[in-house]
Amino acid sequence: MEEVRTLIQAGPDWLELDRLTKHHQVLPQIFRGLRANKDLLSAAVLESYQRMDAANTLRNLCLEKELDRILAVLSQSEVSCVPLKGPRLALESYGDVALRVFSDLDIYLHQNNVQLAIKSLINEGYKLTLELPPSRWESFERIANQISLTHRERGWLVELHWRILNPLYALDLDAHLSSPKGEALTDEEMLVVLSVHGAKHIWDKLKWVVDIDRFIKSSDTLDWQATLSLAEAAGCMRMFLLGMQLAESYCGTKLPALVSDRLSADTALHGLAIRVAEQTFSDLFGCRRFVVEYCYHLTVRERWSDRLRLSWRWPLWPRSEDWQVYPEGDRFFVVYLVGRLVRVLRKWGVKASPERAVH
Repeated sequence: MEEVRTLIQAGPDWLELDRLTKHHQVLPQIFRGLRANKDLLSAAVLESYQRMDAANTLRNLCLEKELDRILAVLSQSEVSCVPLKGPRLALESYGDVALRVFSDLDIYLHQNNVQLAIKSLINEGYKLTLELPPSRWESFERIANQISLTHRERGWLVELHWRILNPLYALDLDAHLSSPKGEALTDEEMLVVLSVHGAKHIWDKLKWVVDIDRFIKSSDTLDWQATLSLAEAAGCMRMFLLGMQLAESYCGTKLPALVSDRLSADTALHGLAIRVAEQTFSDLFGCRRFVVEYCYHLTVRERWSDRLRLSWRWPLWPRSEDWQVYPEGDRFFVVYLVGRLVRVLRKWGVKASPERAVH
């Protein structure tokens, strides 16, 4: 593209480009854009991006092989599951496992199979990143939505999801998915899941917007009316539309008229897109970041009942770090609330450091 040549000729800050490329996880796209204009690049810059792209390709191939191995192990243990994102999304939407950056393997399964899946993975060299006493598992599975395991030798990260979203978001998307856990999601369901995932993280990484664009372009059978109906029934229509607007704005994604009409009708989307841009391309720390995120998550929900539930769940619902210090037994819930409030105030205080402000 001529725009890319113009930007290269203008002399970009290569260190800043490197930082943004890594943060937004768009290395394959940046590298291929640069390689197409290699006559304008220094040998050092081109070699640096070639090395990073080769490392990403090798890691992705290893993770793809590991995913196949894990799925075979879980199948032998009679654990029905379906992979989310990761290598499968890279292959199906990008056409090449090397064209997407991912660092973990997400697996979607029924809550009843969580313990069996954990045991199976532990037997294959994995260990839990969060150790819980047996008495806490029932509460954890009820209040959380996923658990992570890492391979003891290779460091691969696997996340087992029994819900798409943590209940703190007051959105039970799973109840509206027609496919049982263990079968692939439909294209309509997957597009909504990708949109909700990006919205949950305030679209902090451009990779998630590119995922939306590539998924739409690769799907020949996508039923847009069914997709809108699913998003509306689940109460995540605004989350879905925000993803569509960002894909259209950032990637030039072509959307059908019925989606464009919905975008025009929702007056809150413009303000949300501005907040996303602010969050994506600027560094917000401490109290300001907390306020921006809190207001965003309330605004991105279209139902007042969902906003009401989210208004108290967002600051008080247990996060992973809380389970490390939450006293054993639900009878200590009041103690947890006090501790959670103290940690929120410390984490989001005005003087919070950049490292501490990551949520």
